[in-house]
Amino acid sequence: MRKRSRKNIERRTPHSKIKVDDSDNMESFNILMVFAFFLATFYIFQSFIDIDISLLQLLQLYCLFVGLSFFISIKWYRNKFTMSFYEYILFNFLAFAPLAISALFFINEVGKGKEYVETYVVESFIHSEYNTIYTLKDKAYEEDEYLRSIGQYDNIEIKGNSKLSIYFSDGLFGLRIIEKKVLH
Repeated sequence: MRKRSRKNIERRTPHSKIKVDDSDNMESFNILMVFAFFLATFYIFQSFIDIDISLLQLLQLYCLFVGLSFFISIKWYRNKFTMSFYEYILFNFLAFAPLAISALFFINEVGKGKEYVETYVVESFIHSEYNTIYTLKDKAYEEDEYLRSIGQYDNIEIKGNSKLSIYFSDGLFGLRIIEKKVLH
């Protein structure tokens, strides 16, 4: 039997040339990522009530920002952090996309334009436990139930019940902001 020299064994092992970085700086980054997720998600759902988009459109916006986040190469993050590919994916889903949507909503609201009003005649309404849904003349906003419903926490003035006025303002990015609703 032939003896192998130590030099040959070291040359043949596949992991002998792999450098392992002992300092992992991702722990605080991961904590910050989870904190950013909760903070951004809270802001998104707080702002979502006042913006004229549906839940499906919010999901599409989230998917758009997740897709855009993958255009930022992992190499860019690895210049500063010891980020694995799995942490890169989690960062894009949990931090980048929600933070980008939060920034979009914030800038949209800060740069809003003049307020305008749309008034519709109320044909009928249905009371439920948490809100009242109005049916408007000419089936206005038939697919957008959130625009023609009034909940207990909505910003509303009630002066009657024959007309519903919705006050909008256009945001900087074209997302309409629901300022208030008036029943008169």
